[in-house]
Amino acid sequence: MSTLPKEIKTLSAIVLTLGVRVVISTDQYRDLLTAEQHLQGIHFYWIQHGLFFDQRYESIRREEVYPDRETSVTLFAQSAYDCENFRRWGARPRRVIPVGSLNNSVYLSRAVTVRDEMSPNYDLCIVEKGINPDADSELSTIRRDNFADLLESLAPYCLINSLKVVVALSQSSNQDAVVKWIRQKFRYNFDIVYGNADFATYRTVDHSDVTIGQVSTVLSEALCRRRKVLSVNFTSLSYLVLPGGGIASITRPSKLELADRLDEIRRASWESYWSAVSTETRDLTVANPNSAVSTINQIVIADTELGIQSTTHRR
Repeated sequence: MSTLPKEIKTLSAIVLTLGVRVVISTDQYRDLLTAEQHLQGIHFYWIQHGLFFDQRYESIRREEVYPDRETSVTLFAQSAYDCENFRRWGARPRRVIPVGSLNNSVYLSRAVTVRDEMSPNYDLCIVEKGINPDADSELSTIRRDNFADLLESLAPYCLINSLKVVVALSQSSNQDAVVKWIRQKFRYNFDIVYGNADFATYRTVDHSDVTIGQVSTVLSEALCRRRKVLSVNFTSLSYLVLPGGGIASITRPSKLELADRLDEIRRASWESYWSAVSTETRDLTVANPNSAVSTINQIVIADTELGIQSTTHRR
């Protein structure tokens, strides 16, 4: 134990003391890649916590880029897109199994009750995702200014069409400061939904005709639930917009182009909208978003039983 890297000593002690056969974490836990080298015979799983886009060729990166490496980790991915593109921490998972978002699955299992708790319906939901009004880095400044461009471009469209608008705040935000900043940038009357209540953003999206914002897991999850979305990017950074083009994303639009796209989406039925979504964007979704929890349980149990049988057979 004394020779183990200090970052995995606690995990190793738990595994060895309890006879653990399975370790599951989110893919934010980089040290799992170290643990797998020292803990033999253990099944390691990551559950993907959010969208991952390749940033190796971008001038400004959201995450550090690591060299590619093979691993024994099984990734429960958010979508088929991750089978080819996932490289968080440089890891190439041994298996990638698209199951959808864990949060989306839990939400849908409770949707019959939680959807009915919220009565207002909206024409447009604007998703705020971690905006910092006092941006302290180049990337956070770009993201803040991109969102400001979106708000300023949307205001005249909302006014002309008398839209009922709601802004869904992320739970991690300094919400009071963000609301004050949004009111300065978005000269239109709108409701606010705070991100503190369970599934507040999901519920708001489900009560809105169209959801709009920068790139966000919220948007891909909404597509899985057959909700019309638009990802907007006024920058040159490709990872700030849903990939693939098509009706669900737009880059550097004029106010007229943004208005035309919103008109097109608002007129469209779900079926006609979905038919205009690009293949690459569709790859960010799964057909059965409510089944992630049960699928993960089934696979982990099956892997564990196979491991036990294999050990017994060798004896």
